[in-house]
Amino acid sequence: MGGGFFTPRKQVMFTAVQFSSNKAAVLAQLAMNKKRALTAMGLIAVEKIQKTMENDSGNYFNKIWDTGTLIGSMASKEINLDAIAVGTNTEYGKWVHNGTARMLARPFIKDALTEKGEEIRAEGAEYLKDGFRS
Repeated sequence: MGGGFFTPRKQVMFTAVQFSSNKAAVLAQLAMNKKRALTAMGLIAVEKIQKTMENDSGNYFNKIWDTGTLIGSMASKEINLDAIAVGTNTEYGKWVHNGTARMLARPFIKDALTEKGEEIRAEGAEYLKDGFRS
């Protein structure tokens, strides 16, 4: 028998199957989720930094805040479509955080993000999943 196409003796019915691409909808949902995730992560990071500043529990030689201006100035800002920045716009915030020749560093931003980074990332991951079935 040659290399022909084998057909069974019974009649076989074929059904046409059509596939449609949802790529545009998926990419749009993902872009929206990414923006929401970054925004949420920024807000959570600010909250964690403020808690670190309020409850430093003796981790630093001097308390981090005095009047509340530095705590109140903590904010997050989108710097591009893939990243956010958290910090303060006060002139003296960098000196408190990094220290000076006469003052020890109290790296409250770095400490908060190091300690709570996994929690912040996990929250962002939840936002990325929104609208997708698992």
